[in-house]
Amino acid sequence: MLRILLGLLALCAPALAAAEVPLSVFVAKQGLHDLKISPDGDYVAAKVQMKSQTALAIIPLADPKKVVKVLPPGFDGSVADYYWAGPGRVVIEVAMQYGSLDWPARTGELWAVDADGKNEMYLFGYRAPEAVGSNIRRVTVTYADAEVVRTLPDDPHHVIIAVDDWNSTADNASTHTYRLNVDNGILDHADGISAPGVFSFLADRTGEIRYAVGSDPDHHVVTYARPIPGAEWKLINTS
Repeated sequence: MLRILLGLLALCAPALAAAEVPLSVFVAKQGLHDLKISPDGDYVAAKVQMKSQTALAIIPLADPKKVVKVLPPGFDGSVADYYWAGPGRVVIEVAMQYGSLDWPARTGELWAVDADGKNEMYLFGYRAPEAVGSNIRRVTVTYADAEVVRTLPDDPHHVIIAVDDWNSTADNASTHTYRLNVDNGILDHADGISAPGVFSFLADRTGEIRYAVGSDPDHHVVTYARPIPGAEWKLINTS
C-alpha cells in the first residue's frame, strides 16, 4: 500500500509543480469584503476599496445594479466598521487611511446614512463642525472615541455605544455607555458600569449592559457582570 501511495505522489509531483500561484494573487487589492445583510433582507452591504479609501457599498437585492457607494463626507475618511441599526439605516465607525495599502486607523467618529445613500448624519466626534454635505446636521464637538457596542433589534432608531474621553488619564479614565439616536445624534446615558477604568461591554437585545471587561487604574484586567438589569455589578475576576 505504501508503495502505491508513493507512486501516486511521484506521478502528481509534476502537476503540482506546474500549478504555481502567481504573485499577483497575493498583492491584488480585495474586492467586496465584510458583507452584512440588512435586518429585513432587502439589502446587503460590504466594504470595498476605492483608491486610498475604504467605502461602503450598499446593494439592493431586488436590483443589484443600483449599488450605492458611500464614504464619510467632508474629509478623507474610510469605513472602519459598520452596523445595520435598522432595515434601512447604517451606522459607520470612521477611520483614516493614509495609504492605499495601509490599515485604516479608527478616529472614534460615528456617521450614519440610509441604505439609498440619503439622510447622511455626522453623529459623534471631534470634527463635527467640518462635516459638510446634504442633510448633515452640525453636532457638538466631542473629543472622545466612540464605538458601537450593539444594535437593538426591537429599536431601529438607537444603538448602544461606548465612549472614552481623550482628556482622561490612567488614574481617572472611565468608559461611559450611551443610547445613541441614529437619526439625530442625541445621546442618552445607558446604565453602564461606574468603576474606573477603560472597558469593553456586552449588552442584551434590549440594550442593557450585562458584561464588562477592561483595565483598571492599576493596569489589572478586571471583568464584571450582572445577572439582571438594575442589579449590582459583580466583580468576576482580577488578573
